[in-house]
Amino acid sequence: MTVLNLSTDVPHIDVRLDGKTYSVYANDENIKIASSIASQSTNVQGKLTELAQGQPSQEEIAKLLGDLKATLVNAIDQLLEPGAGEKIWKQTHGSSEAVARAIGQIQEALKREREKQAKSEQDKLNESFPVARAKKRNKNAKSVGTK
Repeated sequence: MTVLNLSTDVPHIDVRLDGKTYSVYANDENIKIASSIASQSTNVQGKLTELAQGQPSQEEIAKLLGDLKATLVNAIDQLLEPGAGEKIWKQTHGSSEAVARAIGQIQEALKREREKQAKSEQDKLNESFPVARAKKRNKNAKSVGTK
């Protein structure tokens, strides 16, 4: 009988905030959250640049920045826990760039963990099946006994 042992380990990183450690798993949902923030942040930056070329009202700018803050805080809340986004927002003195950078750091760390796990699994496979990585023989080489 064949027994197949499936690996159900999901790579993760630990994020420390105010002495508390959060495990953030490199699952599809977290990768999607972290990735979508980059595009949303770029869109807001574009809108701010667009507004700066005209005569934007204070309300337009305030609304845009408020939307950006809500997006960033919500992403941190989803990645860590509710309320964590507001903590980071306050600790960075309301800097959307600093919060976006924190999300980017989480995204990069999750990506590295996924790559590390994939390499580890490939190394185990290569170890289990060494023939698959053996060098190909030279077809033009003569055998030892022939002239």
